[in-house]
Amino acid sequence: MAAEPTRDETNARDSTIGSMPETGESAVSLSGTDRRHLRRLGHGLDPVVQVGASGVTRGVVAATDRALADHELVKLRIAHEREGRRAIAEELARDTASALAGMVGHTALLYRPAADPAARRIALPSARRSAE
Repeated sequence: MAAEPTRDETNARDSTIGSMPETGESAVSLSGTDRRHLRRLGHGLDPVVQVGASGVTRGVVAATDRALADHELVKLRIAHEREGRRAIAEELARDTASALAGMVGHTALLYRPAADPAARRIALPSARRSAE
């Protein structure tokens, strides 16, 4: 007979984002030049959201979504093994309709432009080229 899961295991399993419906592909696509520009802008940022041992939970998604709404460019700290970090960053980008601009070590950089074009603070190089 299998052992019953502990209360912490049950809470962790129930609170993971896997139980939420998929939102589809990222709404933002970035060129290599755009990614490079965003990595340059994000270099001096401090991590705003930390992904802990529980992984991508509803709380992490909500905090990241709020940070993206406020800042457009957000640095994350992911406390997981090397093999799982990129998958976690990509899952978080998908769940928040943002784009993964870069990853170095435990740090990921997500970008989502403001919904209102007048409120956007970051001008991407590709947007400047297409406006000319």
